[in-house]
Amino acid sequence: RLLGFPTANFDNIDQIIPADGVYAGRCAVDGVTYTCGISIGTMPTFEGNKRQVEAHLIGFDGDLYGQTLDLEITHFVRDQVKFSGVEQLKQKMRSDLEVCQDLVKRDLRIPVMS
Repeated sequence: RLLGFPTANFDNIDQIIPADGVYAGRCAVDGVTYTCGISIGTMPTFEGNKRQVEAHLIGFDGDLYGQTLDLEITHFVRDQVKFSGVEQLKQKMRSDLEVCQDLVKRDLRIPVMS
């Protein structure tokens, strides 16, 4: 929220969580499905060490505290990266969300390289 990208932070996850990185997907809230950008990882730009799953629901404006949400990861976007500062991170988040919208809208699949 402090960066201008409020997120739903997930805990008590009962599924296998994919590798750290940025993903595109969908999240249903009160019968409405939103495209979202999903971050999985430790927030290295902020020297984090706790692994987290959080999603920014594009176009959602409301309170998600205490709600149970179904999150669907549909596309891998990129690996997790440590940025040199907050402004660089925010700029990348904006472009990541555009990629997420495009991927989900067009249902494009990006091959995962190993």
